[in-house]
Amino acid sequence: MAHRYILKLLSDYELDRLILFLQLFDGHNGTAAALYAKDHLLNNVLGAIPLDLSREDWVAALPRALVAGFVKTDKDFLERGICHYNIMLR
Repeated sequence: MAHRYILKLLSDYELDRLILFLQLFDGHNGTAAALYAKDHLLNNVLGAIPLDLSREDWVAALPRALVAGFVKTDKDFLERGICHYNIMLR
């Protein structure tokens, strides 16, 4: 099975908030993409959110950060040339 998952609880005591991240990665052609996303996607998303935002500004910034994080993860994965193919021969 090529599925991978991550569950993280992050806290920001200054802004008095808890953030729960649940990610499920489905490796359709093997585990390489699922493993890479598991190891990099969350950091890429959080890295796209500016520091020191209010709760409201953080929530407003999240949709763009999600897109930026997914794009960066995909681009970095493809630039590394990581691929895995399952081939079935009869």
